[in-house]
Amino acid sequence: MRVSRLAESLYDAAQKHLPTGTPIRTDMTDGDRDKEARFQILTGTRCAACLTENLFMDNLEDAKYLLSDTGRKAITDLHVDGIIRYVKSLET
Repeated sequence: MRVSRLAESLYDAAQKHLPTGTPIRTDMTDGDRDKEARFQILTGTRCAACLTENLFMDNLEDAKYLLSDTGRKAITDLHVDGIIRYVKSLET
């Protein structure tokens, strides 16, 4: 399924770009690593789509990281790398 491959590409990129030990929520109940919900963008469109959560600001350390240049670059880079990986997977 295309959406699943996009979500997995973004998940893998997050592991590459975020600091070691950054918790990433995983749901394997249906055999893949994304947490499904029946959002219209995911179920009612013909384009590949996935909604991402870009960490949480639930403590001061995480908030500082997300607001820093390093944190913003990591979030941007993981999305770019994940999308590129997904597009390349369509070519094979």
